[in-house]
Amino acid sequence: MSRLALLVAPTVALGALLCACPGGRDSGGGAPATSTVSSTAAVPSPPTVPAASVLASATVAPVDEKIVPLFAGEALPTDGMGDGEVYGVELLFELRHRNVPSPPLHLGATVAAVTAAQNSAVGVLRITVGAGRFRTRFGPRAFAMDDGWELRADRRRGGAIVLFTHGGAPIYRVVPTGALRPLLAERRIDVVPLGPTHLASAADPPPHLGRPVTRVRVTTAWGSIELDQISAPTSSKPVSSKLDARSDADGEQQGLDGAGEALCRSLLELIAADRAASGPPCSIGLLPVRAEVSFTHGGGMSITATSLREGPIARADLAFPPAAAHTSPAALGEPKLPLASSETLFAMRSKGESASFDLVDKTPAPRIALIDGVPAYLVPSAGDARVTLRAGRYVIEWRTALGELVERALEIDVPGRATVSQWVPAPLSSASPIASARNGP
Repeated sequence: MSRLALLVAPTVALGALLCACPGGRDSGGGAPATSTVSSTAAVPSPPTVPAASVLASATVAPVDEKIVPLFAGEALPTDGMGDGEVYGVELLFELRHRNVPSPPLHLGATVAAVTAAQNSAVGVLRITVGAGRFRTRFGPRAFAMDDGWELRADRRRGGAIVLFTHGGAPIYRVVPTGALRPLLAERRIDVVPLGPTHLASAADPPPHLGRPVTRVRVTTAWGSIELDQISAPTSSKPVSSKLDARSDADGEQQGLDGAGEALCRSLLELIAADRAASGPPCSIGLLPVRAEVSFTHGGGMSITATSLREGPIARADLAFPPAAAHTSPAALGEPKLPLASSETLFAMRSKGESASFDLVDKTPAPRIALIDGVPAYLVPSAGDARVTLRAGRYVIEWRTALGELVERALEIDVPGRATVSQWVPAPLSSASPIASARNGP
């Protein structure tokens, strides 16, 4: 066994204890606006995927020595991308919670109104990829992040940076590999152990966004991801660049320089897969367009690309970090976000007087309150919020921002209050985390 495997394997059992544990808290505002991406390139040929027997492996992936890890608190050198444009792709993703309670018709819920409220609570991500990098701009209701915050990563660096404003100035914090899940769920930068990963190829699904898709199922002790990827788009159209000596000649093919690999590695962090460091199914020739995340304890997220545009992208939009930004230990603050509009929540019942409903979180981490299956409010740790509903009885379910921890749904009267206390995890499905990874959640 390699030295790396000997070092990593003992951390798996510890990871099983730490994956749901709360940590300390780390305020910010928006980040620079995105550029416009235009034009369309030819649809690439379907990607090739190794056979299931090759993918099926529960060993720790070898770390790519070319990937240099980032460390918390690290100050990064000034980015040298310069001005001009590069070829890239912009994807718009929607985030939806999986396995939510159905509208309680026996309590008077109106299906059409509940559906409208669920659609109003969909999270939004705008992801730009190119030149070996990706930028995620968080829109409304995206995890526990503020609208306008950004996450940027470079294929050659392990980890990412979170970019926001503090005191009117753009600043960034380094997010090492293994710390992305706590950041998205709780706004804390705290590395958790990565665990062994089992990969299995699946039958190719129908095309997505008009592109052929390859599907792989990624499983760890924490959950699984059904990952759909397309061939990384390329273009033969020239892209202008005034200061870039490597500017492509007319007609020369241009690609994403492996930017899809960095995006893939970030998605695998949601289930603490060791492949978030390197290795299949992430590849420089592939680009993720869909991730169905299912966690061991019943919840999950659907992260699906709804549009894809190709064309020139300003180099500044992929700067790592932006020239004006500087590193800072500034706290990220507690999230307290309404996820659905008060009008849509009030319309879920056709009868009843207006009444107040209090949501109280007594846990050390933010929690999302689902009302009749609608993500209504992200309540901060040890905090509270108040929503207005029609008087009556509702189905209330609490879960974490990623959905990896889900409480039992209860019927609660309004006016009144719903309180969530410290979650007690169930034991793993196996005494061996590796066996759990092989067997699935």
